[in-house]
Amino acid sequence: MHAPRSLKLRLTLFTLVVFVVSIWTLTLYISRTLRDDMQAMLGEQQFSTVSLIADQINKELTDRFKGLELVASGLSPALLENPVQLQSFLEQRPLLNELFNGGVMVLQLDGAAVAETPSSATRVGTNYLDIDTVAAALRNGKSTVGRPVFGKKLQAPVFGMTVPVRTPQGQVIGALSGVTNLSLPSFLDKIGQNHYGKSGGYVLFRRRIG
Repeated sequence: MHAPRSLKLRLTLFTLVVFVVSIWTLTLYISRTLRDDMQAMLGEQQFSTVSLIADQINKELTDRFKGLELVASGLSPALLENPVQLQSFLEQRPLLNELFNGGVMVLQLDGAAVAETPSSATRVGTNYLDIDTVAAALRNGKSTVGRPVFGKKLQAPVFGMTVPVRTPQGQVIGALSGVTNLSLPSFLDKIGQNHYGKSGGYVLFRRRIG
């Protein structure tokens, strides 16, 4: 009399266990799937946000390189040999000081600054050949962004952007360098002043030269 009931009870318990395990498995699967989907979506959102900021910074850098190259194209060998006229040439181009809050410098082949704006920085006569972006322009004819360093005269963290000055035949005869003073407001402030969510932030890396 008790055997059928016992078998029925066992079948009921077995069915219940199978049902519970199935529900648990399905819940675990859905939870993992949702987590993976959320991670993928979050990653896409982060990449999209970082890409937007990177594009803005790249545009700012491109505009500054264009400004330097435009001014560098007006520097002739004769002008480089005349410091007074060279200084006047720079001072007549205030746009450069708007692009570079640390001013600009014209450098000879040996790396010495021969003219600058603003002149109050007193960089004329100082040699900058040990700065990577200056060396890349003078020795290799490359336009580059330098690594952050402590300014020799500005006494503040700075980084430079340098383009070579060439003759019409393409020979490098000097360089033009724009300086961004990181202790003053600059176009890079959009990185430090913006946050991702409540606790996230952004870090800008410089690709190594060479």
